[in-house]
Amino acid sequence: MKSLQNLAVVFLDRDKLVYFNSVNNQIAVYNYPDKLVRFMEIVNSKELEMQLKLFINYHKLPPARLIFILSPQITFEKNFSEEKEDLQKNIIEDFLYHLPFENNVHKIYKLEKGFLLSAANIDFLQVFMETFKNRGFTVFTVIPSSVTGMNLTTLDAPSVGFLLAKTDYLKEQTMIAGLAEEAHKPKEPEKKVMGLNRVYLLLGVFVLLFSFLLFMLYRQSAG
Repeated sequence: MKSLQNLAVVFLDRDKLVYFNSVNNQIAVYNYPDKLVRFMEIVNSKELEMQLKLFINYHKLPPARLIFILSPQITFEKNFSEEKEDLQKNIIEDFLYHLPFENNVHKIYKLEKGFLLSAANIDFLQVFMETFKNRGFTVFTVIPSSVTGMNLTTLDAPSVGFLLAKTDYLKEQTMIAGLAEEAHKPKEPEKKVMGLNRVYLLLGVFVLLFSFLLFMLYRQSAG
């Protein structure tokens, strides 16, 4: 595993973001304005992105590998003990159907006794993750507070020290699978692929021109 020195922790709450820089124990807090975030829904994503960039610049936060911890205030969770897959499926579908947001990310965690189903608004999370990635940060893991082993309501040096001591576990338990540890890269221009209709059209034009050329050569030779 890479050095822990380049790890930072982001605690996402209902009304604020708490950022802890493990290099110098710096804590920075960003309180969401009501006009931008309300009831875990993004009201104005462009303005929120702009304010997050200002937050990063103002606190001079260096690019780091981010551990996103989701507050209990922004996750919806359900404990259950059913182990049969078909019955689990019914429980999960019913739970997700009643979530107060359209798009979600969810994960089932195996506990000592039973299971925990945790879900969050992926549209809400995506704005924060993408904004940080666009500033050179990478996303190491995204995990609900309820499975960290601590009752987190904010961040401080002791709680972050506890989290950094179990980074392997946090990585394994991420809610979002397939996280690539790389900063945002501008998309390369897509290579235009000529459609079949255009190919047929060009072939038709070529045949027409070739026929005209043969006709002109024939007339010239006949004359």
